[in-house]
Amino acid sequence: MNQDEKYQTIETMRIFGGGFVAALAEAYAVADSGNSARIEAAFPDYIKEYGPSGRFHPQGGGPSAQ
Repeated sequence: MNQDEKYQTIETMRIFGGGFVAALAEAYAVADSGNSARIEAAFPDYIKEYGPSGRFHPQGGGPSAQ
């Protein structure tokens, strides 16, 4: 995932995620590369769901794409 995709994933998590996912997005936003990798490894389902191919992500055909 490139930096633009990561930024969009974070914004998608903030907008469409519940309380936990939104808080995780805040941590992901300030994480350095090592901690970003830890978040991605610990929560792959959220990264997939809100990431570039996810149902909420604009590039994945989610609500923001319409």
